[in-house]
Amino acid sequence: MKRIVCLMMLACLVAGCDMLGLKYSLDDISVVYTDNVQSYDEHSAFLIGYVQGDADHSGVSTGFLIGKEKDLRDGKEQVGTLDADNWLIMKVSGLDEATVYYARMFVKYDDKDPDTEDYKYGALISFKTLTFKSAEAVDMGLPSGTEWSSVNVGAENPEDYGGCYSWAETEPKSIAIPTTYKWSKNGQLTKYCNDSSKGYNQLSDGKTEMDPEDDAAQRWMGGNWRVSTAKQMEELMSSSNCKWEIKSRNGVQGILITSLANGNTLFFPIMGGLDRPVWYPQGYYTASLNPGSTEIAYGISTTTGDDRAAILCGYDRWNRMLLRPVTQ
Repeated sequence: MKRIVCLMMLACLVAGCDMLGLKYSLDDISVVYTDNVQSYDEHSAFLIGYVQGDADHSGVSTGFLIGKEKDLRDGKEQVGTLDADNWLIMKVSGLDEATVYYARMFVKYDDKDPDTEDYKYGALISFKTLTFKSAEAVDMGLPSGTEWSSVNVGAENPEDYGGCYSWAETEPKSIAIPTTYKWSKNGQLTKYCNDSSKGYNQLSDGKTEMDPEDDAAQRWMGGNWRVSTAKQMEELMSSSNCKWEIKSRNGVQGILITSLANGNTLFFPIMGGLDRPVWYPQGYYTASLNPGSTEIAYGISTTTGDDRAAILCGYDRWNRMLLRPVTQ
């Protein structure tokens, strides 16, 4: 239910159009929502939508129109099935790597004229499929010698978001809720737990850093790439080492980080911008847990404060965040 309430907040009302020369009816279905699409890997993505209205939805076809052109004249229908709450969540495969796609949800049903079909569309959204081939190591002149990836895990360019991941999971997620978290069973932790009262079967393994096999950067990028630790993130955030500023790159809001030692830069895109809805990923995970609260992972969150662009804070492990890797 929490998922439904959150997703409903992102509502895009469409009053009808003739983009494709189709006939529209607004009588029974009042609103079609298209939620933000989440790229899953190089060749697939999850698309999410919702239908609101009094029509008999059992008699309609629903899905997404998806294509590479913004007007969707090359669009192909991907048909799915509404769940009991009128949500449509579907995985679309066969997409091209590192490619921008456009999509909108549709509802299609027959009217009294057997030769005519009525369509209604949700808002147009865009997304980019992932790639794991574009990372370059950037020397920020840090005392530890740590080098940072030029892009997020799954991103092609610095301004691309890449994939969203729950903590210590290697598969991207379109939706994150506590019951789908990999390292949880019946509300208790099955790995990375230093408090037996919160561990499944009183587990207490003392682990506070991601193992390599649970590291999405290592899984997808290989080599020496790893998700950055809290200590490495703090070093990058130190005002003695780097300057952090809220900037935009190619129209994407984010954080520009400039090395005080050599002038090299990094760009961390902010998914949804500073005015993003609360259910958007709020920042970046690190590979480190809070030793005092085993359910919380350290990460960075952007802030509009005048004196700093981001803060180190804690996030629920089951949430979904962006990742920025490092190498040494």
